[in-house]
Amino acid sequence: MNVKFETIVLQKKGSIQTLIFNRPKELNTITFQLMDEVSNALKLITKDEETIVLIVTGRDKSFMAGADLKIVKESNYLQIRNYLGSIQDMLTQIEDLEIPVIAAINGHAMGGGFELICSCDFRVMSESAVLGFPEIKLGSFPGASATSRLLRSVGQSKAAEIIMLGNNLTAKDALNLNLVNKVVPYGEVQASAFELAQELAKYPPVALKLAKKALNLGYDTDVKNARRYALEAMALLASTNDMREGLNAFFEKRQPVFKGN
Repeated sequence: MNVKFETIVLQKKGSIQTLIFNRPKELNTITFQLMDEVSNALKLITKDEETIVLIVTGRDKSFMAGADLKIVKESNYLQIRNYLGSIQDMLTQIEDLEIPVIAAINGHAMGGGFELICSCDFRVMSESAVLGFPEIKLGSFPGASATSRLLRSVGQSKAAEIIMLGNNLTAKDALNLNLVNKVVPYGEVQASAFELAQELAKYPPVALKLAKKALNLGYDTDVKNARRYALEAMALLASTNDMREGLNAFFEKRQPVFKGN
């Protein structure tokens, strides 16, 4: 996987990939080039059968400051619709990735950056980082996905407060709202996220993928169909060698050795 990118960096260590937004001078704001490169990187990751977990993070002190306001300011209706639609597609591609995705929130995640972390399955946040949707103060609101993903995470009244007032959330606020799994000092974000990724990577890849899909369907479809899928997925796992290994290890009182089949 020796593909060179300009606005992102893709690193692999064992079964864990890390995607780093690499526009630090611009606070990792979203451009068409960045979105194209993220899309290409995710396609590479999807094809890599060794990869079990993905970490996304930002270079230096910013996770992602959101949309490039110069693009917004200079765009007409059709252009801005195309730009926001491309952001929405990128977030959906991250959410739909089969493997677990961890957001290592090393710095501020604003606007589209906040929406992006809502597309991830796990979130580790620096105690000095801030989340926010400042769009209302610019005469707009976050339209790429916040009104659905954030709503589902924190509920109607809190989502309305965050979006309509445009006030920032501290790491403590985010933890209290269950928006993040863990808050750590700035210098420990990457290590903590990697530790979580290693823990996930110990488990059967097929079970992780089906569990993620079942959770997403639990959000996206009606309760009966979501339950039906979960039942069928669990029954399917019963035919895998990894589940047999897990059961044998349990009865033999030893640690299982999963092989991904």
